[in-house]
Amino acid sequence: MSRQSPGVNVTIRTPRVTRSMPATKECPLCGEPMRIKVSETIVKVPGQATANTRKLKEWVCPECDHFEEVEEDDR
Repeated sequence: MSRQSPGVNVTIRTPRVTRSMPATKECPLCGEPMRIKVSETIVKVPGQATANTRKLKEWVCPECDHFEEVEEDDR
């Protein structure tokens, strides 16, 4: 009596395409380097069981407190 080996499942994962963001950007007001700040906000809607999470990426200047949202072409 011969035994068959169990089937083998193979999963092939393709790598994600990521674009590198510049680490710094020049502040338009004071010329100092700005950095990316990522913040996460949890929004709880009354009457719903689940909470929504929103991520916000901003360029922030530590010298003059200027900030602006990261645009799609900055990514």
